[in-house]
Amino acid sequence: MNRWTGGIFLLPLAALNVYVLCAFGAPWPGQWMWTIDSVTGGTVLTAPLTAAFAAWIALGQTRMAELTDSTLRGRLVLLLSAQRAWLWSAALYLTAAVGAALVTLAVPHGGPAPWWAALIGPLVLAVGALLGVLAIRLWQHPMAAVLVGPTVFVFGAFGPHPYAALLRPGPTTGSLAGLVYDPRTWAVQMILLILICLALAFGVLVRTPLSWSGVLLGGVSVTVVIFGATLGSTHHQRFEASGERPDACVGTAPRICLSPSERRALSATATTMRTGIEELREIGVDLPTRYEELLPGYRPPVTAGMIDAVEGDARLRLGTGLRNVATPAACPAWTDPRQAPPDGAFDGRDLIVDWLLVRTGHDPVASEPEARRWLAEADGEAATSWVSATFGQLRSCAFDRISLPWTQPTR
Repeated sequence: MNRWTGGIFLLPLAALNVYVLCAFGAPWPGQWMWTIDSVTGGTVLTAPLTAAFAAWIALGQTRMAELTDSTLRGRLVLLLSAQRAWLWSAALYLTAAVGAALVTLAVPHGGPAPWWAALIGPLVLAVGALLGVLAIRLWQHPMAAVLVGPTVFVFGAFGPHPYAALLRPGPTTGSLAGLVYDPRTWAVQMILLILICLALAFGVLVRTPLSWSGVLLGGVSVTVVIFGATLGSTHHQRFEASGERPDACVGTAPRICLSPSERRALSATATTMRTGIEELREIGVDLPTRYEELLPGYRPPVTAGMIDAVEGDARLRLGTGLRNVATPAACPAWTDPRQAPPDGAFDGRDLIVDWLLVRTGHDPVASEPEARRWLAEADGEAATSWVSATFGQLRSCAFDRISLPWTQPTR
């Protein structure tokens, strides 16, 4: 077997690994879970290319089938083609994982780091490689090598759940703070991938009559379907609560506290929130002593302010930080859909955010004429009195007492 057969795919594979990490993880958040999920999620793109890589190698070897089929190694030539493509892809996958870890270490970082979950990546790549050589086994034509990659990608990216999820182990676009991989779901996925690899390898090697090969391949396929149906109908969530708590803090009176996973965003979050805190302190508002991040499986105590949105760059969303400031109590109603706050609570909080934006020299979000007229006098005594009173009602969870200033009766 020519050692460099299919070598044209190596540079695209390496470039694709770099692209995946730069695209999925930029700006790099410093969350170990995000890092691992970006690495494993890269196989959404690299597994299809691995399939094309393996198919191209196998296509070159089938031209010598008459010479090689008489030997054991010759009969294994398709599997050896898959092995070669997989080894290169797995090596680049490992390199990408090391690179991602180094980048994460270079920035403020934290949170759980379940690197064992990255073991799923090589199995996804193995499925891709075996699909590539199976395509050549069924159709010894260059178009098979051309089409197998896009086919694997389309199924992995857009196929039916839960089967497509086997070829799509990430990446998650949102924050993974407070989350960790569920080992039960991961174990089921690993078993399914191993069974699929065995079925594909058998399909590549089979030389027996169709009746026997169909029975064996069908048995493995039924097992995969049963496992997949079980995964889809019972417990198929990839993540569970990690038990993280917002114990990465900065500042005093009030302290701004995020989870270790959000350590890199702590400075930017505190900066945006301090802008609003100083304005409220200036008019004598009674502030909570702490603001804590809302996490999966953890709601801050009602005596603490609640941070339910984190921005990694203070220049991006000042409004996000100000909304956190305007949530001075982690009232159960904020997170319980069965007893959601009345619309007046959201309207009052939004108006405080607009007031803070105006006070800090920014344009408000509100477009209603009444709000615009009221905000035009944001420095007036009536406006500051309303902000102070409404902030106190938000802090005491007295949502039913909140009303917008232009709806209040005049004296």
